[in-house]
Amino acid sequence: MSILRQHEKWTVVAPIDHLVLGDATNYEFRIDRVTLVATEKLPGRRRRFGIPWRVSRMKSEKHGVFERILDLSPTVGIVRVTGNAKDLERDATAMLRDELAILAASQLGYTKRSHVGVPAILGEKPVTKHSLLGIANNKTWTQPNRAYGPLLPLHLDKQWHKFQQQLFFYDLLKLLRGETKIAKSW
Repeated sequence: MSILRQHEKWTVVAPIDHLVLGDATNYEFRIDRVTLVATEKLPGRRRRFGIPWRVSRMKSEKHGVFERILDLSPTVGIVRVTGNAKDLERDATAMLRDELAILAASQLGYTKRSHVGVPAILGEKPVTKHSLLGIANNKTWTQPNRAYGPLLPLHLDKQWHKFQQQLFFYDLLKLLRGETKIAKSW
C-alpha cells in the first residue's frame, strides 16, 4: 500500500509567520486543535506533540529539510490529525488557517487596525509593495509607495495576555474547546 493511502496519526509542524510567543504564555499557546510553540522550546516539548525523534536528530537528517523548516520562523504551529497523507496537507492547512484567524481576532479593540499582526503559515501573507510614478504637466513628479500586508508581528506578551484576561478572548477559546457549556435557552 502506498504511503499516501495509509491511515495514520500525523503530527504536522508548520512555520508560522508574524507571531512571537513570550513568557506570559510560557512560549506556547493553544487555540483549539492547533498549538503554537516557540521554535526554540520545541526540543523540550516534542514528545507531548507526538514527535518521536529528537529535534537535533531531525535537523541533521534528510538533507537539512527539517532544519530549514524549523529555522524559518520563531514560532511553529502543531496539529495532530488522523488520516492519509494524501489529505494531510489540505486538512492541516485548513485547520491552521482557521485557528490563526481566530487568534488574529484577539486584537479587536487591542490595537489600531494599521498595527494588527496577521499570523499566518509562513509565506501565505507576504508584505508587498505598491509603487506608482505620477508625472505632472508642470514637470514635477511624485512616487507614492505603500506597503500592504502584515507589517508587524503579533506579540503574545504580558500586555496582550492582561488585555485578553479582561475581555472575551479566553472565554471564546473555552467555548470553542467545549470547556464552557452554553445554556439551551441562550
